[in-house]
Amino acid sequence: MGLLLIAAGSVLLAVLFLILWLKERKHANDAEIVAYGLRAEDDSDDNTKTSISIMEAEFNEAISKLEELDEIHQDEWGRWVWNKTGEPLGGEAVEPD
Repeated sequence: MGLLLIAAGSVLLAVLFLILWLKERKHANDAEIVAYGLRAEDDSDDNTKTSISIMEAEFNEAISKLEELDEIHQDEWGRWVWNKTGEPLGGEAVEPD
């Protein structure tokens, strides 16, 4: 009888520890998800900054090439303008008559 009581007590104690461990595991998993989300936000900011830097460099290169080809110039307000049409760069395309 004493052995049966010890076995039952051990099983109840094991179940209690299992429940507590699962509860702590769920809490730890939630914290990991939050940490992963924060890391993902940081990475996306870095990627966005990199993408913008690349776009700016490509834009500056394109402007330099168009200037070298004498296709564009800056007007008195600092806007880039097409030499042939006088339209601002990036404006709607105008079909020649």
